[in-house]
Amino acid sequence: MDQIITVIQQFGYGYFFLLIIIGANFTPIPDPLFIMLAGNHATLSTFHPLIAFLLTYSAMMLSLYVKFLFARWFRKQTIKALSQSRFQKKRYEIENLITSYGSFGIMLSFFLPGMRHVMPLFLGTTKMPHLNYITTTFSFGLVWTFAFFLWGFKVDDAASLETISQFTILFIAISVGSLAYKKRKMRSKE
Repeated sequence: MDQIITVIQQFGYGYFFLLIIIGANFTPIPDPLFIMLAGNHATLSTFHPLIAFLLTYSAMMLSLYVKFLFARWFRKQTIKALSQSRFQKKRYEIENLITSYGSFGIMLSFFLPGMRHVMPLFLGTTKMPHLNYITTTFSFGLVWTFAFFLWGFKVDDAASLETISQFTILFIAISVGSLAYKKRKMRSKE
């Protein structure tokens, strides 16, 4: 544990930014786990929690906004990629979310597994105005990121990994439950 703390302290505040950028984009581990981990590491005496949170939040929003921009700039290629069979189901779910709930559907995508990363791609292909995307995603992203960061911050050192894992499992259970509820609701409309 001391070695990990030494590495974190050597990276300084850049650690929080890199943790989210690398974790959110290049690992199959859920983003909330990385955000809670950043919150837990912000308790180290070397860091000011507010700065650590702002770096964590900005990294998460930058990650999503880059996906949105990519889809806007490479619209045809993104549409082709989203048309592949492995994305068809998610694309259909996103279209239904936006049709049924509007901007609130974008906010709901934060709680549905895998949707948080596909939603910016889809919205970029629809040529959603930048300002609408930023205000909707960044405002709810602030609340979402703060909630997980605070959970990680409040976890004591002795049981941090176990507690964060339990929160991740709880988050996945809530996400699956909300998805099942949504599917049942959609089927009842048909």
